[in-house]
Order: sequence, then C-alpha cells, then structure tokens
Amino acid sequence: MVDFKLANIVNDRAMVDAAKKVTEEILTDDPDLSKPENVALKEFLQSQKGKTIWSKIS
Repeated sequence: MVDFKLANIVNDRAMVDAAKKVTEEILTDDPDLSKPENVALKEFLQSQKGKTIWSKIS
C-alpha cells in the first residue's frame, strides 16, 4: 500500500487537488467503500485508524 506522507500545501498544490478530486469521485460512487475495487483501501484505512496523532483531528 502507499506510504502516506504530509503534503506541502504550497509546493504540492496540484497533487493535493488531484487527490481531492479522485477521493471525491470514489466516495460519491461508493460511499461505504464496499465495491471490490475499494475494499483494500477500506481495510487499509480501518487498520490505520487511531495510529497517528492526525487521526484525532476532525
């Protein structure tokens, strides 16, 4: 799976915007991430829940 890192909001603007667009498309199409192509992503996100200080930000 991907090794997520923090983005630099200025230098990585195009990448952040692209990631946001793809995220919105995925969640609009499959809000529960239950489609076969999204199950691995759902499992990864669930496995990471509460493991970082960033998970406490809402």
